[in-house]
Amino acid sequence: MGGAVRRIGEDETAVSHRDASYNAIIVGMWAEPAEDERTIGWVRQLWEALRPFSSGGVYVNYQMGDEGEDRLRAAYGTDSGLR
Repeated sequence: MGGAVRRIGEDETAVSHRDASYNAIIVGMWAEPAEDERTIGWVRQLWEALRPFSSGGVYVNYQMGDEGEDRLRAAYGTDSGLR
């Protein structure tokens, strides 16, 4: 991402992953329930294609479900004080 994002230290604010080159969010939207399987499948397939290029981090302002403690640590870091 570069620029101002990288000028602030990783531990200076609540925003982490400042060393990432890119930030991606996959958004699947549809109106018809009949499209659930197809659209959810598309989102999952795209994520699997992008996963090898991912740092494994997550930004919590993007919707997170009940993904467990490991995913929270990926968002906030191992020194976040999560217990």
